[in-house]
Amino acid sequence: MQDAKSENLDDIFEKSITEYRSLKKGSMAYHNSYSKRMALKVKINNALINSYNHSSNNIVNHFFDSDKNIPTWAILESLTLGEFGNFYACSNVNVKKYISNEILHYPTKFDEDGKITEILIYSIKDLRQER
Repeated sequence: MQDAKSENLDDIFEKSITEYRSLKKGSMAYHNSYSKRMALKVKINNALINSYNHSSNNIVNHFFDSDKNIPTWAILESLTLGEFGNFYACSNVNVKKYISNEILHYPTKFDEDGKITEILIYSIKDLRQER
């Protein structure tokens, strides 16, 4: 939200969930990253619809029923750990560096490409799947 200067999820997607823009247009990496971003958006929408349809998230239901935008924090609470990991992976390098610095207290010189936190998130996801 800080990077996008907005609490609106559409703004966050447009300004900060943009890892694909750092890749060469037309390359397979660009295509894969963009596809991952679009799949993430679909998964978020499906998670919200499922929350509403199954009354599993009263907060989401409140905003749906009030015809108000669902706050980003409520949307993120509706995601699985894997979806949250994809949200992070699709973030631009500035977001990744900020998170590395804030959460892990790594100086940015140790995480110039913003990949350290991504590696940790996917390691945790893999460990949870092995259980």
